[in-house]
Amino acid sequence: MSAAPVQTGLSEQAGVAAGEAILDEAALASLRELDPGGADNLLSNIVLAYLSTAPKEIGVMEAALQRQDGAALRMAAHSMKSSSGYVGALKLRELCRELETCGHESRLDAAQPLYAQLRAEYERVESALRRLLADKHEPAQ
Repeated sequence: MSAAPVQTGLSEQAGVAAGEAILDEAALASLRELDPGGADNLLSNIVLAYLSTAPKEIGVMEAALQRQDGAALRMAAHSMKSSSGYVGALKLRELCRELETCGHESRLDAAQPLYAQLRAEYERVESALRRLLADKHEPAQ
């Protein structure tokens, strides 16, 4: 039985509708299970790598849209789609999938509103992941 998606405590700050999850707890739990030390070091390293590379991929997508370069959009969206899934950002993963398809089919006019949604969703995901990292480092009460 898989765990339900979680808010990670950011619903009020991010303006998330009640019951809408930012990160999928099952994906995060899978990463935690792979950590041999049980200290969430693997999860932290993956999240930090994601937070480092995702803005670059977003920048590549923006430049691709400006240049009307469907192939570059497809490649950047494909890369971010995979990594977003690893960190449990399922809505972001889906937006990347849609952008990847738009790039593949050279439907760049349809990609513009999806890109705007992706940027907004990334802000929510970034906040949730940073909170996840901060919570990991807070002392137990």
